Amino acid sequence: MALNKFRFACNEEKLNELLSYALAGIVQSNLDRLDMPAMTPSLDLLYAHRGLSYEDEVEFYFLPHGNGIKNAPIDFVVISDLLFNPGEAGLYSYDEFARGLCMELMKQSEGNDARREGAMKLVQRYGLQKYTGN
Repeated sequence: MALNKFRFACNEEKLNELLSYALAGIVQSNLDRLDMPAMTPSLDLLYAHRGLSYEDEVEFYFLPHGNGIKNAPIDFVVISDLLFNPGEAGLYSYDEFARGLCMELMKQSEGNDARREGAMKLVQRYGLQKYTGN
């Protein structure tokens, strides 16, 4: 018996909205906290633990979980909406997630050199260069 029952978003528009909503908050917090000493960025926690509950709004799960294997490949990302649609989730390929993450990093750092530099550091840290479109 499953502990959590998910209702998966049923169309592409809802999936895109959920991905965009989930990434907007986590990217903003990471760009805002880049220069804060002793503050572990949320994306570091997500990649290290292959899952994260963020601000009681969304949960991210990387699949397969990896069982503690560092740098194990990620095939899928499940995002669950806890705030607006509790129990609703979206299943994304890692490529979809990474492309969305890069787009959000570029969008939120546009027009600000310091934020863009921070965004590019995050792109490098998580090996997302192939998703930047450059």
